[in-house]
Amino acid sequence: MAWCDRLQGDEGGKMVARGQVVGLLQRSGLMGKGEAPVRFAAGAASASEGGAHVSLEGDARLWQGERLVRADRLDYDR
Repeated sequence: MAWCDRLQGDEGGKMVARGQVVGLLQRSGLMGKGEAPVRFAAGAASASEGGAHVSLEGDARLWQGERLVRADRLDYDR
């Protein structure tokens, strides 16, 4: 689930979201095991079909509970 200003997709199933991208990944663990969803925010995000791989760019953040990962670019493989 995600919210953004603009969303683009291609025939291969890749999705690219731009502008104030925020969302959450259900049933994902960030660091260790956890039941809470992993939330994310970035200037732009792209995902492979099914969301197995997510790339975040521009003040990229992933967090779960009080655990936070922040960088200019983050690549996340579930």
